[in-house]
Amino acid sequence: MLVYAGARLVTERLNVKPKGSHMQNKPTWKKRLEKQIKELRANLSNLQEWQKGSLKKEKEKDQLNRMYKVNEKGLLPQKK
Repeated sequence: MLVYAGARLVTERLNVKPKGSHMQNKPTWKKRLEKQIKELRANLSNLQEWQKGSLKKEKEKDQLNRMYKVNEKGLLPQKK
């Protein structure tokens, strides 16, 4: 306890914030939400590329079709 008190006194006097403070970490729910938003934005970008005809990767197309049922809903223009 004495070591902690000494360290606390030194950091206060030097006006230094301790590293790894728990207050700097984001809550788990916020990290999860930001990850979901990032994935949705990436999927939206891929869907737009597919609609323009510039998405060439079949794996990506299959994944997007499974997730959003693009072909079933008729969201893409039909090839002539």
